[in-house]
Amino acid sequence: MSYIKPQISDEELCFILQTTAINLSRLLRMDGGFSRELARSPSAPNAAQIKEGTDYPDRPKPVYLKYKKV
Repeated sequence: MSYIKPQISDEELCFILQTTAINLSRLLRMDGGFSRELARSPSAPNAAQIKEGTDYPDRPKPVYLKYKKV
């Protein structure tokens, strides 16, 4: 939404943020990660295990989101 810069009221923005928070809380797992499904989500680590000095040729390049790396 920040890309298209829609003209929305404070009330609409509040509704969007509340709805997003509710939806994200439904996907939050016990280990602090997020599930892609509401049920039957397999457990998986939240971080990749990257060892220093090891080459990972199939690893995708990082995607930059504002000032942080993913």
